[in-house]
Amino acid sequence: MQLNTRVRVEIEQTLQRFVVDHNTTVQSSVDLALAEFLAARGYPLLPADDDGRSR
Repeated sequence: MQLNTRVRVEIEQTLQRFVVDHNTTVQSSVDLALAEFLAARGYPLLPADDDGRSR
């Protein structure tokens, strides 16, 4: 699944500042934020070849 989305201007500006200040990328920052958000809600990351569904 590929995700493309738009964010509020103030979030974009803050994220760009964070990326520069921490010498990172938007992709890395978003990946980490989503992983932490999902894990906090009971959806920990699974290995890339395991989609979590029963076969």
